[in-house]
Amino acid sequence: MADTNDPGTGSNQPGSSGPSNVASAAGFAYHSPGDLLPQDRGRARIGDRKIYLPGIIFPVQLLPGPDRKPPGHHVHMNSQIWGFGGGGYGGHGAAGGTECDARNYDPMLQRDTFCEVRGWDMPLCPSGVGHQGQDIRPPACDDDKWDVVAVVDGTITQVTSYTTVRLKGGDGTEYYYLHMHPDSIKVEEGQQVKQGQVLGRISNFMSGTRSTTHHLHLQVHQTISTDGNVQHVYVPVFASLIAAYRRSKGLDPGIDEKGNLIVDPAMEIGAPPVDPASRPPFTAWPVNNVAGNDGRPVTPVNLALALRPTDDKAKVSYAVPGLPAGLMLDPATGVISGNLDGRASRGGVGGIYTVTATATATGKPSGTASESFTITAIQSAPIVASPTPSKTFREGDPVLISTGSAFTDPSLNALSYTATGLPAGLVFDSATGRISGSPATGAATAVADGVYAINVTASDGQGGSVAESFTITVLTLQKLKQPDVPAPLVVGPIPQANAFTGTDIALETAAYFKLAPGDLSALQFSASGLPPGVGIDAASGQIRGTLGLSAADGGGQYPIVVTVANDGGGKTSQSFLLTVRNQPPTVVTQTVNKSFAEGENVLVVAGAAFVAPPSSALTYT
Repeated sequence: MADTNDPGTGSNQPGSSGPSNVASAAGFAYHSPGDLLPQDRGRARIGDRKIYLPGIIFPVQLLPGPDRKPPGHHVHMNSQIWGFGGGGYGGHGAAGGTECDARNYDPMLQRDTFCEVRGWDMPLCPSGVGHQGQDIRPPACDDDKWDVVAVVDGTITQVTSYTTVRLKGGDGTEYYYLHMHPDSIKVEEGQQVKQGQVLGRISNFMSGTRSTTHHLHLQVHQTISTDGNVQHVYVPVFASLIAAYRRSKGLDPGIDEKGNLIVDPAMEIGAPPVDPASRPPFTAWPVNNVAGNDGRPVTPVNLALALRPTDDKAKVSYAVPGLPAGLMLDPATGVISGNLDGRASRGGVGGIYTVTATATATGKPSGTASESFTITAIQSAPIVASPTPSKTFREGDPVLISTGSAFTDPSLNALSYTATGLPAGLVFDSATGRISGSPATGAATAVADGVYAINVTASDGQGGSVAESFTITVLTLQKLKQPDVPAPLVVGPIPQANAFTGTDIALETAAYFKLAPGDLSALQFSASGLPPGVGIDAASGQIRGTLGLSAADGGGQYPIVVTVANDGGGKTSQSFLLTVRNQPPTVVTQTVNKSFAEGENVLVVAGAAFVAPPSSALTYT
């Protein structure tokens, strides 16, 4: 296996029609069912496009990989006897070379091998004898590497020493897998398997020895009715494998209403071209389902990749009614984006929104196409948005710590709170998360160094919760009045902050100061330059309140100076900038897409979609 050719880079054989843009994008193309190589002219079962196995998945596991883009690995369904390194049949037709020749590994030339010359009894082949199934080369010429999977749920009814595995489906159809590596086979007779479960890996074993090329041979024995007669025969599998392969690559399986493989000139080599007047307006590919959390952005959905106009010059518009709140569609580009509303998981059916995207094309041809998919909004658990800093108090000092302001809930549920580890004398409000009271006498010596580990948990009532931890240090009543008490120290700069008018704020400042070593004082906080509606808590240093609607007037910038003092009169100050802006307008009702005829009067009140704070006057573009 030392051939240096790179499988997957071969070109079309002479006489093939060549890949279309769609086939090139998908990465593969295929000959028509029954279109065998010239060496087998007259042996083919021509015109049978029936999907005998509509529910199967492809039998070789194909994972996306950087070496095969787009879109991931490809197999190579083609002849083993007539291909390079195959040896021909009956001593004739050998192509020479090795099986790793790149021309054996061209995904744009997938071909049927049912009814190919063999000596097996084959009632469905014109000659009455032939090849019983389909040969499938792996993505590259490797041994014991490529996984083979169960195409349906079923029971393993045979595992032979010459590496045949037989799987019996629930309807009695039997699937035979040949040429796997004996050491790779992972199933036993009598074992129940699920669709997609790995059975073994592709190799080149036949009759117990390495005597064939590296490939998987799949043959299927089924009970069918033909011309009124019930037969137990091997059935053609190529059309069913193409449908499964298309599906594995994100394409529509291409099965028509009669259960046959459609004639697809974009993918099928040699298929007759379609009259432009009868072409469908779109090629429809599946839209992937989307999931996201309340209050968070979703991965954008590009409908233009799924609903592709046949006429590349067509003008296309898109519509998707019933989107979850917070998501918006650009009708021109077909891109759905946005942040799911905090209550989105409460809507739909258990948070699942089944929506239908419709594309309308004005071109040649014109018309519409639709694809349905789901958008799932998932309940978000609360998060710690602004951790509560650790605090220091003396016994008897007033305490007020608003731990509730540390949490937020993207799903907009009302939160409740619990706390553990509080010193004696302090109480906790489970509705607001507020700690208040005064540390009791003796609290400073009840635990080591007077340090209490506080744990606060916020719960959303829907099973979601989050916790934060900080410490409260309680000191004795000792006061230092010596004139040489050092002033408090600055730990770091207070960060700048931004806020909107009419909103509640809670800015912590205590974490940016500390007492000098040996100072047992309780810090006292004051501030100047605060905006209207806001004050500072002298004990905790928290700047809080509701910003007035006029707080943004005059530019809305407030250089706030925070001063801390200790018991000895030492003071330290630092400033930071608080910028207040009016709240931006929001979309409350999405304007519905409209259609008008030329010359028709138009009245669309787009301004009704928006709302702004009372002090704002909106303008529109």
